[in-house]
Amino acid sequence: MKPPINNPESSCSKSALLEFLEGDLSTDAEQKVAAHIRTCPACQNEVKQHQNLLIELDNSFDDLPKIPDDFSKIISVNAKSQVSGVRMPNERRLAMLICGGLLVTVLLAVAAGSLNPLSGSTIIFEKTVSVTYFIFGLLLDLILGVGIVGRAISSSFGEFPLIILAAIVVATLIIAVWRIQKNSRISAADRPNR
Repeated sequence: MKPPINNPESSCSKSALLEFLEGDLSTDAEQKVAAHIRTCPACQNEVKQHQNLLIELDNSFDDLPKIPDDFSKIISVNAKSQVSGVRMPNERRLAMLICGGLLVTVLLAVAAGSLNPLSGSTIIFEKTVSVTYFIFGLLLDLILGVGIVGRAISSSFGEFPLIILAAIVVATLIIAVWRIQKNSRISAADRPNR
């Protein structure tokens, strides 16, 4: 009887047996290993253990729970319902009103910072003009920045990404206007008639 397969002095090659089980051998080598397995009880045992392991693995996958076909829809609906309960219905409008109020307060504070009874109207005018220049300068810098980034993208990748970027910006603006109109209609419907 041949020694077990784990014995290094054995004529059995564990790597050849593994390649045989995985189907990685050439036709000649596969026939030689198959002939050896028929005559070697240790290799027969190894092949039987490998087959039993594969059967157990196949059977273990049968015990997995079934996922419903509409599983992603269920998760999406649950997530949306849990998030919508956290937010107030008019949260975005309220945030915009608060930001606008803060902006007006800051502008008034800047305008009224060092008022002098003798030169009050000119100081208010000068500060209002300077804040207006600041806002327009900020918008101009933003537009120039987008233009520079667009030029860099078009020189690197061609004009196709710019078309996609422009389409995304236009679509975002359309969706924003649509949502504002929709929210204003909803909030108008929520208000009681007087």
